[in-house]
Amino acid sequence: MDNVLQIPRFRWKRNNSVILYWRNNRVITRKDDRIPFFPINGSVRINDLRRNDSGEYKIEMFDRNGKNTGWKTLQLFVQAPVSSVQLAHDCLSQLQMKVSCVSQGDSPQYSWTLDGHTLTDSELFSRNTRTNIIVLRQNISGHLVCSVRNQISNSSKEMNLNYCVNVLNKCKKWVDLRGAVDIQLTNNVSEIPRFTWIKGNSIILKWRKKKIVTPKNDRIPFFPSNGSVRINDLTRTDSGEYKIDMFDEDGYMMGCRTLQLFVQAPVSSVQLSHDC
Repeated sequence: MDNVLQIPRFRWKRNNSVILYWRNNRVITRKDDRIPFFPINGSVRINDLRRNDSGEYKIEMFDRNGKNTGWKTLQLFVQAPVSSVQLAHDCLSQLQMKVSCVSQGDSPQYSWTLDGHTLTDSELFSRNTRTNIIVLRQNISGHLVCSVRNQISNSSKEMNLNYCVNVLNKCKKWVDLRGAVDIQLTNNVSEIPRFTWIKGNSIILKWRKKKIVTPKNDRIPFFPSNGSVRINDLTRTDSGEYKIDMFDEDGYMMGCRTLQLFVQAPVSSVQLSHDC
């Protein structure tokens, strides 16, 4: 109310429970010490808000004779604000990308955009509104934003997505001992922000920000122009499983490929002999 002096009596209650009763310019009844009343401007303050403070508040006003002169109601909703948003993504076996968006808070509402527009059916394979997980179709990339809001606050998280490459691609190759072999790691190195090439548990080559971070062996040069490596002076110990793990700019795995390499000595020339 604007002027408490104009209202001789009033009663303020929540869900039919009286919180404050004012009469003859003084508080007669105040139920909760968390809720002080300020006669100078006719306002109350609810301190240390709790969820159970939600509800319908009603003020009933009376004249000096106790006759009801009017009433007002307020529906109050107490909510926890949304927390910071967490995004995570994984590549699926069909080269689709699963992205999850998680935030805490009361009654959060989620929305997604890709490169500034709402996701279309041609980009979105499926969406679970209960778990806030989407699955993007193959070859979808761009600037993805998950926005979360409720009536109190809003938050968002963004990430640059690169489309999934072959999640698992295995092949075998037999090569000649003492020779050299070229291995295609990727067709276009510009599409893979980071990758690690390993043999067993040993890192041979690590690529990041368009440069080699960890060269392991001078016998194995990398050619960024075509995304291949060459193993020179092959030995039997070069046999084994080679694996490339590919990551996006945020360090999330985009996929992997493996190669089983067999280094063998060629058969020698054949000698025939015979006896009677």
